[in-house]
Amino acid sequence: MDIIQLKTFVSVAHYLNFTRAAEDNHITQSAVTKRMKKLEEELGVSLFEIAGKQVIPTSAAKQLLPKAEEILRLHKNTLETIQNPEGVTLTLSIGLSLYVVQEYFDVIIAATNVPLQLNWFSVERDEIVPFIKAGKIDLMIATSDVPLSDELHKEVLCREKLVCTTNKRNTLTIPENISLNELSQYSAVLTRTDYSIRNSVNAAFSAAELGLKLFAELNSLSAIKQVVKSHDAWSILPERYLDNDLHGFSCSDLPTTLEICAYTHIDRVKSNLLLSVLAQLTMIGN
Repeated sequence: MDIIQLKTFVSVAHYLNFTRAAEDNHITQSAVTKRMKKLEEELGVSLFEIAGKQVIPTSAAKQLLPKAEEILRLHKNTLETIQNPEGVTLTLSIGLSLYVVQEYFDVIIAATNVPLQLNWFSVERDEIVPFIKAGKIDLMIATSDVPLSDELHKEVLCREKLVCTTNKRNTLTIPENISLNELSQYSAVLTRTDYSIRNSVNAAFSAAELGLKLFAELNSLSAIKQVVKSHDAWSILPERYLDNDLHGFSCSDLPTTLEICAYTHIDRVKSNLLLSVLAQLTMIGN
């Protein structure tokens, strides 16, 4: 049993798909099959059952998975501890949420100056925790609403102020403070539902048992700003997006801050390389 076999096993266990595992490890599907057969022979157990197109992990695979993930993290920590290991190129895999990619990627790239290879990945919300546990990413940068588990460590990198806004021609400019009930009468321009800001808005309207009138649903905050400037609609944007054409107002039931956080596995918290990257990333809010 070696590190390469364990990496392949973790990929198969995560995707439950030999083709995806092959792509993840940059090998052929037949190579994945061979590695799994060899691992099964060494362990003396069956790890996966094939039922048509389904790959089903056995109880042995479910027991092995957390141990394999732990071994891979320990292996990476060990490599990082050794000074200049001969023939080894140290790498860190950094995951970014879609919001962070769009709003902070240039700043993050400029801030990270470390003597190692950085691999960057855009990671969907439901993949964050499994990817960290599996060691596919060493560090995740996302908003503060990632579901935490006992295995994850969270550190706030920066906070930005959020402002409810509309264009100055809109009747919403009349009250500086508006109730959620009043606001529900107006159309909103928001991001799609896998963004933190949109999820917070949905939660507030749901808790108040109010309907949310959507004028448009867009992926870009810059695009949302332009739509709000030209239509009678409202949105929530970071304060830095406000200009002379936009009017800010308050609604106490809606979020007023957004936190950008770094997430790592607790086994990797003391990694010197991760600590050096995190020290640089705390500057992104400045």
